[in-house]
Amino acid sequence: MTTEQNIVAATRLIELYNQGTADWVKATHHLDSQWREMPTSSYPNGRGGNRTVLQQAAEEAVQVFPDRQIEILNSVPQDDQVTMQALWTGTVAAEIPGWPKGTRVTINIAFFFRFQDGLVISQTDYACLEPIDP
Repeated sequence: MTTEQNIVAATRLIELYNQGTADWVKATHHLDSQWREMPTSSYPNGRGGNRTVLQQAAEEAVQVFPDRQIEILNSVPQDDQVTMQALWTGTVAAEIPGWPKGTRVTINIAFFFRFQDGLVISQTDYACLEPIDP
């Protein structure tokens, strides 16, 4: 794939994500894909795994943040990779520790996607949570 095709594929992933379901994982990730979310305050050891693990995390996110959205701020392609700077927002719909229902959450994210055969084969996420008003 060309770098332009990789940008189109990464943008499509975000568009599918923003539709509010977890279907984006199966539609955009290779069967052999690997996902890694670097450590955050919610997951101090980070998390990750194969496409099935990402699918499960996506399904949980839909339940907790049904209105979640990603806004692409910047995309940089290089060879088989796309680095994307994004702003993630969502409202807590289910009570979770430290975040009462109705809490508005904003996260700055850097995504690193690597593509194979038009699908994501590797995804690494670096997320930085904005301060939350009590």
